[in-house]
Amino acid sequence: MVGATTLLAAAVGVLHLWVWLPVSLTLTGGLSAVLLRRTAPGRGRSGWWWVLPIVVLALFLTLPGFRYATGDKDPGVYVMHAWNMSHTGHLPFQKTALQMSGALSSADYPGALWRGFEFSTSATQVMPSFFHMWPALLAGSFQVVGFRALAVVGPLLGALGVLLAFALVRRLFGVRYAALAALLLAVNMMQVWQSRYPTSEVLAQTMYIGAALALLIAVQTHIRSLGWLAGLLTTCGFLARGEGVVGVAIFGGVIVLLALSASHRQVVRWAWFGLLLPLPLAWWQAYGWASRYSSTNHVPSAGVVALA
Repeated sequence: MVGATTLLAAAVGVLHLWVWLPVSLTLTGGLSAVLLRRTAPGRGRSGWWWVLPIVVLALFLTLPGFRYATGDKDPGVYVMHAWNMSHTGHLPFQKTALQMSGALSSADYPGALWRGFEFSTSATQVMPSFFHMWPALLAGSFQVVGFRALAVVGPLLGALGVLLAFALVRRLFGVRYAALAALLLAVNMMQVWQSRYPTSEVLAQTMYIGAALALLIAVQTHIRSLGWLAGLLTTCGFLARGEGVVGVAIFGGVIVLLALSASHRQVVRWAWFGLLLPLPLAWWQAYGWASRYSSTNHVPSAGVVALA
């Protein structure tokens, strides 16, 4: 909710704490109230003591995160973009008078003004590479607690991913298998590294596992709002990273199959609504702001995705 809200706010040039924070809190609080009211006690609330020490272990391995802000690698581009958004409220960088004078006309990297910063069609702006939900989320966290947010945002998302993995596997195979899965994820080298490194993989992981968990519970309980949440998280995965378009396609296929069962059709309708609600923003990003990045990284074209 916060990531999508801050990205939309940055896109329209109003990424300010007093704009995105009340909107995010209202949306998150409203959805939480609906889900808490609809969810009955049962197997979904048992066995949490198994995962608590694993979450503590995950935090021990990842806190504090790296305060990486060097522009030659992806995390540095994300951090510089986030810092700019947190101070200006806008998605693109404004060129300085020196840049606009033509004194810095040679490309540091093929097709880009500097590595990670695309040439813009605007004479006064530069648009950073990559998809922008992660730096927008970081920008919001910078506005709340400053640059020290880098030390905690990634590790907290990594711990949340471990918690979601436990919940997903528990519903499928039981508590013991869930605890083993959570432990293996928590101590995995790449999980630890990506949770500490300020880049978008762990955010996307949270979206993907969360979408799978929400859809599973929706199928088991017929709670429509969870179907909506599953669709929303799936498209937010596409907002976070380019390969998220594959998640959108897979999710669409799964809920089409679910629609064959009459008992699941209400969940399917709400899942479609959740999937489509943020899709215009994801589409605008993938084939507008980040179109060159999408084509370079083999994200399917807008025509192919629209046809599918």
